[in-house]
Amino acid sequence: KLSVPNMDQAFRLMKELNLVCAIHAEDYYLADYYSHLMQEMGREDPESWSEGRTYEAEPEAIWSVVGITEKVGNKLHIVHLSTKEGLNIIRWAKSHGVDATTETCPQYLVFTMEDFKIQGSVLKISPPLRKEEDREELWKGLKDGSIDFICTDHAAGKYPEEKSSPDIWENYAGIPGTQLVVPSILHYGYHKGMLSLAEIQKLMSENAAKRYGLYPQKGTIQIGSDADFTVIDLDKEWTVEP
Repeated sequence: KLSVPNMDQAFRLMKELNLVCAIHAEDYYLADYYSHLMQEMGREDPESWSEGRTYEAEPEAIWSVVGITEKVGNKLHIVHLSTKEGLNIIRWAKSHGVDATTETCPQYLVFTMEDFKIQGSVLKISPPLRKEEDREELWKGLKDGSIDFICTDHAAGKYPEEKSSPDIWENYAGIPGTQLVVPSILHYGYHKGMLSLAEIQKLMSENAAKRYGLYPQKGTIQIGSDADFTVIDLDKEWTVEP
C-alpha cells in the first residue's frame, strides 16, 4: 500500500542500489473497496473472494508501476502474475524498452475460478484464481518468453485449521507450493507437451538466477558453479492429497 510518490521515491532508491523491485500487483484500494462491498452484502462464498479482489486490481497495479519504471529506469519484477491482461501489459513494457520481468505459479497454471468454486478455501489465494482464458494465456507467456520464470508463492499456513470456516473471508489466503512446483510443472508442462525440459530448466532456475544477479554461481551446470542438482524419475507416478 504505497502512494505513487512513495513508489517513485522507492524505485529511484532501488535504481541507485541496482536492486530489482519485486511488486505484488494488486491495487490496494480497488481490492479493499470491493472486498468490503462483498462482505457488506453478506457474501461468504468462494466467488465473493474473487469478486472482492477484483480482476482489474492486477492490471491497474501493473500499469501504475510500469509507468513509474518507464520514467525512472529501475528494474521491475511482477510477482505471481495471474491475468491475461496483466501479461499483455508486461509484453507492452518489454517491447518499449522497460526493464520489466514477471513470474507465475503452478496454481495459476493448473486451477481456475471454477475449481475454486468447487474446492473452496483450500484454493483461496491472493491474487485469486482466474478464468480459463487467463490460465491458457499464462502457458503461452511461458512458451514465448513473456513470462520469465516460475515460482511458488509458498504460503502454507495451518491445514486444516486455517481453511475450515464456511465463511471464505475467515480462511487463510495461501497454499503450499515448494514441494509440488517441480512435479506439477513436469506433469502439466512437460508431459502434456507445453514445455520442453530445456525450457523448464530456464524457467525454474537459470532465468531467476540471472535476474537476481546469482548467475553463473547458480542456475547452470558448469565448472565453478554450485553443484545444485535435481535427479528426477520422469516415469514415476504418485497422487497428491490435501
